[in-house]
Amino acid sequence: MASNQEPKVSICTPIYGVEKYIERCARSLFEQTYTNIEYIFVNDCTKDNSIDILLKTIQSYPSRKSQIRIINHDKNCGLGCARNTAIAAATGDFIMHVDSDDYIERITIEECVKKQIETEADIVSCNALKHRTDFTEKMQHTEHLSPKEYCLNVLQRNAHVCIWGRLIRTALYKNNNIHVEPGINMGEDYQVIGKLFFYSHKTAIVNNFLYHYDCTNIGSYSNLYSKSKQQQSWRSFDIVKIFFENKGEEFTEATSIGELKIIISHFIISGKIPDGKYYYIEARRRLKDLDNNIRKKESIAKRLVLFFSFNYQIMKVYTRFSGSINIAIKKNKKQLL
Repeated sequence: MASNQEPKVSICTPIYGVEKYIERCARSLFEQTYTNIEYIFVNDCTKDNSIDILLKTIQSYPSRKSQIRIINHDKNCGLGCARNTAIAAATGDFIMHVDSDDYIERITIEECVKKQIETEADIVSCNALKHRTDFTEKMQHTEHLSPKEYCLNVLQRNAHVCIWGRLIRTALYKNNNIHVEPGINMGEDYQVIGKLFFYSHKTAIVNNFLYHYDCTNIGSYSNLYSKSKQQQSWRSFDIVKIFFENKGEEFTEATSIGELKIIISHFIISGKIPDGKYYYIEARRRLKDLDNNIRKKESIAKRLVLFFSFNYQIMKVYTRFSGSINIAIKKNKKQLL
């Protein structure tokens, strides 16, 4: 059990349209074995009963009640802005983001703080379980990377770009003015995670699988596609590209590799959703402007997507076919539970 002499942790949780999940999330937060916590919930003008359910759940944890703050937005701003609001309000030494349709193990904060004290790390990441409707996948972080190596891996999208499930020194955000651009809610994690690692001096990993990433919520922001969201995704990338363009050749190349991965993912999306050609058109435009040598750094499977992208209809057939194969392979991999 942690004492009040140990670092204060601000758990930041945006709320919108999660009435089926918020009680499970809140209970996992309030039952933490660590005590020196403040809970910041941001009500992003949810239209359902999420807040009523949260308030009812709070009544079961009287010892936590004084640690809980609920901030109400005047209008719906989206996930990125809700996180900005929580960060601005945070008074803890460290921040952990927990999305309201996810949940964490009871020892999560205690284990992450223990690792932070042991290593003096600015960012401590824990492994996660990614829950889909019919199988669960392990999301494991790479150990023993320097902050620069981790930053480069994130930019290349060779490491998990998620902001949740990490104990992050609050000063990294506030001293370096790191925030999500208002109105951008796709790729918002990618906007900030590279910058956080860039400014950090030391990072660490907790090997336990302590975070539960629930992908069964079909109403979650990342499960919905539109032209607006496609544009937001590219805006997030451009923000990152501009930030790192004068930081050295390694960072420039890493962002180009990351751009290629986004291009490929947008080709795949355009083949999976009805009327998804707008994803295809912008991806093709950006591919033409990208150095051809960057393509050679990708796997054969992804280069095949690029090969078939010369024609929208052909690419749609290929991506749907290869997508079905990839899902079947994932279900049978040993790392899946």
